[in-house]
Amino acid sequence: MCKMNVNLIHLFFVKNTYRKGLFIMSKKLVAFFSASGTTKKVAQMIAEEAKADLFEIEPKIPYTKADLDWMNKKSRSSVEMSDKKYRPEIMEKEIDMSSYDEILLGFPKMEYSL
Repeated sequence: MCKMNVNLIHLFFVKNTYRKGLFIMSKKLVAFFSASGTTKKVAQMIAEEAKADLFEIEPKIPYTKADLDWMNKKSRSSVEMSDKKYRPEIMEKEIDMSSYDEILLGFPKMEYSL
């Protein structure tokens, strides 16, 4: 079995999903941040199974292979992992998250958590 280093948070918002004896399908979103592509693959699989929309949170400056070299203590990912004050600036995208009943948030597990 393959072990994935991905954290997943499920945010559930209770809205008026039951009206006049009818169950209304909830609107779902899978939002994710993926530095190397692993979290993206998992997010795509979950979104497909859950019939959810997909939203990628992207850094303004994409990661390079050198950035992700965790063996290099001066690489971008190593610096981000060791200094919780440093986080990559993200691209601004328009999305109305208030229109979703459920949000699943996926992000890489880089030896720290939220």
